[in-house]
Amino acid sequence: MATVKDHNFVPQVSSEALSNIRTIAGLNKETFFVESYEQKLELPFISAIKKANIHGLCFGFSQCVLFMAYAASFRYGGYLVSSEGLLYTYVFRVILAVVMSGTAMGKASSFTPDYAKAKIAAAQFFKLLDRIPKISTSHAVGEKWDNFKGEIQFLNCNFTYPTRPDVQVLNGLVVSVKPGQTLAFVGSSGCGKSTSVQLLERFYDPDQGYVLIDGRPSQNVNVPFLRSQIGIVSQEPVLFGCSIAENIQYGNNTCSVSMEEIVEASKKAYLHDFVMTLPQKYETQVGTQGSQLSRGQKQRIAIARAIVRNPKILLLDEATSALDTESEQIVQSALDEARKGRTCIVIAHRLSTIQSADIIAVMSNGAVIEQGTHDTLMAKKGAYFNLIVNIMTSITDPNMSDGFTSAMEEIHNEQLKTCGRSSTRRQSCASPTESLCNTSLKKCKDDEMLFETIQTFKRDLVQTSASLKAERHAVSEMISEIEQKEMQKEDVLQKIEKLKEAQSKRKECNNSVSTQGKQDRLKNLKKARGVFQDQLAMEIRSISGKTKLVKGEKLQFVFRNIHPSDLNSAYIVTLGINQDGSYQIVPVTPCSSVCQSWRASFRRPISYQHLASIRKEFISEARC
Repeated sequence: MATVKDHNFVPQVSSEALSNIRTIAGLNKETFFVESYEQKLELPFISAIKKANIHGLCFGFSQCVLFMAYAASFRYGGYLVSSEGLLYTYVFRVILAVVMSGTAMGKASSFTPDYAKAKIAAAQFFKLLDRIPKISTSHAVGEKWDNFKGEIQFLNCNFTYPTRPDVQVLNGLVVSVKPGQTLAFVGSSGCGKSTSVQLLERFYDPDQGYVLIDGRPSQNVNVPFLRSQIGIVSQEPVLFGCSIAENIQYGNNTCSVSMEEIVEASKKAYLHDFVMTLPQKYETQVGTQGSQLSRGQKQRIAIARAIVRNPKILLLDEATSALDTESEQIVQSALDEARKGRTCIVIAHRLSTIQSADIIAVMSNGAVIEQGTHDTLMAKKGAYFNLIVNIMTSITDPNMSDGFTSAMEEIHNEQLKTCGRSSTRRQSCASPTESLCNTSLKKCKDDEMLFETIQTFKRDLVQTSASLKAERHAVSEMISEIEQKEMQKEDVLQKIEKLKEAQSKRKECNNSVSTQGKQDRLKNLKKARGVFQDQLAMEIRSISGKTKLVKGEKLQFVFRNIHPSDLNSAYIVTLGINQDGSYQIVPVTPCSSVCQSWRASFRRPISYQHLASIRKEFISEARC
């Protein structure tokens, strides 16, 4: 069963073939398109045969039922008339009612396929009517203002077409143009030049970012109002099958355009002189899509159509790219006249079209990579400079030869205008020829010098590029060496940290061992303190008051109950701790005569018996 798409392919092939009949004939593709048309017709043809068979069966069945109803009605009516005595008038009434009912039912059944088709078509039609567009073209929606200036700003615009969501057409477009200035977009095909113009006309809205019109976001501006302020001249102008005057009138739909305004716009577009040579002048029919006119003539009509609405913004999308040299000169003059006093956005590849722009924006991958005037960008020697170099050095580029030809023709025409109609015309006409030759020779020499300069610059660029590659390689090697040294440094630092940790642990361990021995000795002294106090009537004091014994610590041994006349008087022996852990007497109070005999005894570890012998010596000395 053929689908709706299969049916749509058939008129598509036929319409393309008829609209491009000259191209098909020039390529000798008539047989190919005939076979393609027959191939596209195959599925609809099979489907039509099936539908015809089904329709025939249904129609035959309905007619069979109808005539069988006739036969049954007449047979039964005759029986009633002959047997029952029924009046034949009643019989015919009933038969007529049955026949009309059967006919109506048969016709209704034949309409069933048409009803199904109409139902599908109506559903698609109402679906289209109920669709809400993303960009409203209503005259009541959006902002309008009287003092429209034409300032345009693209602020970080990103955009992808709905049918190609995976292709980023604009990627952060940032550029602006003041009222009355000319902005020229240059760049390779597919970089987003024409898309930016479509965003300005609000055929689409940016996915991200803003297009500002006089400081207002384009999404908030009334669409009919905005488009009434914009005039556009595209690469392939579209003309309607009517007169020249009517095509120009279509440019302004806000009010009626008078014939004087049409003539004035035609003069500014350098069209009036050509129109006046035609038999019917402005009432001349241009044919379907302007088929009766040349491309340059159609382009000038499109320019006049853009001028007649007096727009504040003029968009020129490759307006001269497909024209010959003579037509380009005329159209370029018309465009220069149309640009006066208007904000103009130009999309072009030819140097003669863009070099006079106030701002030249070089686009690549949907973004502006360079912008400025022609002289500024040439001085930078960036992307724009390379583009101009490629144009100038391309020998096979037809634009370059066209430019030289047009320049020579302009010089020749200007010099011919200076020739008078007097008898000296021959002499004056000879001098322009000489001047033209001299000028051509001088221009050729200048071009040769420019070519040599460009070639020298190219060689310098190649050498600079090679040296930059070598330096980049050396820098990359240095970076790799630095990275290796950084890794080695990290390893050394880690080893140092490990050694520090091990040393600190070892020191903590040694300190803990020495401190533990001293603490054990102090514990023993403290444990023996009670015994000394009870049995020897002796008290051990720490002069510093510290709980731990350290080097340089001093202890006092206080003996009481020594002197028989004064039991409370104390004999105090002060000992100091030596480096090796032994004790040494510092002073004895009161001074004892026997201290020399037992001073050396404190070299040994202090014990209970040792202290008891000291006490006995103090007692014996006191009694004496």
